[in-house]
Amino acid sequence: MLENALELDKEIKSLHAFQDKIVKDLVTKYKKSEKEIRTLVFSKPILKTRRRPNLRNALLHRKAKELNDGRSEGERLSLVEIQETSNIGEELKDLSEERKEELLNELKDHRELKQTGARASNASAAQDLRQTMDRMATELQNLSHRVGCISFLFTTRGHVQDHGIPGFVLTGNAADFIQDILDMPPWDLIRKYEQWACAHDPGKGMSLSNYQVPDVPLANPKTDTFQSMRIECTKLISEGLKKITQPDPIAMNYINYDLQIVQRRRVKLAGWPSTVKFISPSNMTCTGDARSLLHALRTKTCRWVQLSPGEAAGEVVGRKRKERSDKGRKRKRRNTDEQEQDPDEDSHPSFT
Repeated sequence: MLENALELDKEIKSLHAFQDKIVKDLVTKYKKSEKEIRTLVFSKPILKTRRRPNLRNALLHRKAKELNDGRSEGERLSLVEIQETSNIGEELKDLSEERKEELLNELKDHRELKQTGARASNASAAQDLRQTMDRMATELQNLSHRVGCISFLFTTRGHVQDHGIPGFVLTGNAADFIQDILDMPPWDLIRKYEQWACAHDPGKGMSLSNYQVPDVPLANPKTDTFQSMRIECTKLISEGLKKITQPDPIAMNYINYDLQIVQRRRVKLAGWPSTVKFISPSNMTCTGDARSLLHALRTKTCRWVQLSPGEAAGEVVGRKRKERSDKGRKRKRRNTDEQEQDPDEDSHPSFT
């Protein structure tokens, strides 16, 4: 074993010496710095094409959900442990075509939600922004070294309540372009961009449909601010309720939802996010709650459904009345036998 380790170390050192010689030859031949040549030779894209979902991964995803359901963060089973406790190969043989399609669709939905789903809080959204910007910066720098292109990327938060830190990535002489054409340094441009994004009305944005790349879905060009998300949530809930209660549409009632909506009209807003309190979107104070609810409404995860009489009867009825402040204490009985005063009788004392 020791001899093999020594031989391997010798081979690796020989390979490094050969690589150093090739790099130095390229530096001399093309008049470039050694750092640039090494970046061109050894860099590789970090954005890779995702593999299509297969049945084995889909079944493992379902097993992971079943085995880790209810477990805390430190008690969840790893992928290796799940594979050891499950006979995946045998279970794959017994799957029907309908079951296979169900598992594949479930995995696809999970991946889509992970990529485009709303983050649970402003802090997690800011962390996602920072990590994505780090990856994009590395990718654009490597791309510039590989093909010689010039790029710039500016990102900023879209609402004053978001925690994302504005940033930019410049490759080549992109900074000179910004200074020459816009007559300002990049850090002034990102500051103005942030101010504009936080004050801009998302409903007045320019449509980008003419610039869509074929076969690539275009993201919503509107910037989802806290206020716009609450408005859209309220609109989607209200319109869905009116549609399902035709021909006698009603308005949404959050306070007496169980009595007025579920019991009397036999409809229910199913799929409301479990982490979001059931209140009117107009009363929400957390951006993360508005994001989660809006995503559920847009993807039809949260939607109005019709209930049978038995299902409607099983719901909680009405809003509980507030208890009396003097509950449990004896109260004086009112005298209901008091005679009303004769209106013809003078109620004021007479003066003689």
